[in-house]
Amino acid sequence: DAEAWGLTPTRALMIALAPFVATLLVTVAVPLPGLFRRVMEEDYLVEWLQFGLILAVSLLFAVLGTRLIRDGQRAPGLFYALLAAGTFFIAGEEISWGQRVFGWTTPEDLETNNAQQEISVHNIYGFHQWFIYCVMLGGLYGTVAPLVGLIFPTKQPRSRLRYLLIPPLCLVPAFVVPFGYRLCRLLVPFEQYYPAGYRMYVITKFSELGELCLYFGALVFAWLNLRRVHQATR
Repeated sequence: DAEAWGLTPTRALMIALAPFVATLLVTVAVPLPGLFRRVMEEDYLVEWLQFGLILAVSLLFAVLGTRLIRDGQRAPGLFYALLAAGTFFIAGEEISWGQRVFGWTTPEDLETNNAQQEISVHNIYGFHQWFIYCVMLGGLYGTVAPLVGLIFPTKQPRSRLRYLLIPPLCLVPAFVVPFGYRLCRLLVPFEQYYPAGYRMYVITKFSELGELCLYFGALVFAWLNLRRVHQATR
C-alpha cells in the first residue's frame, strides 16, 4: 500500500506512528497539571497546531478540487471544493474566528446561547453534539475504508477515484484516535464516575488530541492525492 502511494516503508511507518507518539507525549504530561494545561488549553500548543493543520488541509483541498475540475473530473473536483469550504469553516471555528487574537466582543445573543460564550457555531447549544458526531464519523470512515480495501482486495488496478476517496493504510492510526476516543465517551459515562476536577478535565481535553490526529490524517491524505494528480499531469 505504501508503494502504491509513492511512500517508502520508512515514511509510511513514521506517518503511522505519529498519532501514537503524540498520544504518548500528551499522556506523559498528565501528571504535570501546569504543563498539561499549557499544552491543551485554548490559545496554546495543541489548539494552534489544530488551526494550522486544518487551514493547510483547506488550502490543499481547494487546490486539489481546482486541479480535478480543470482535468475534466468535475464531480470529484466539486466534492473537494466543498470539503475545502467545510474545512476552512472548521479552521475559523478552532480559533473562534480570531476573537481572542483581536479582542472582539461576543454579541449578546450569541453569548447567551454559546457554551463557551465565544464567536463560534459549534459551541452553540444543540450544535456541539453534531460536531462531535462529525468527528467520530470522520474517524470511523478513515479507519474502516482502508481496512475494507485490505480485507477485500480486487484484481483490478486502483482507479483515481479510489485514491481520492480511500486513505492509505498508514493513516488508519490517525483516524483511530478520534474515533476511539469519541466511541469511548459515548459508551462510558465518565461523568458518573468522576466528579468535576482535574481528572475529568483531562478526560475531556483528550478530545483535542483526537481532533489534532484527525486533521493530521486529512492533511497527509490531501497532500498525497495532490502529489498524485500533479505527477499524472506532468
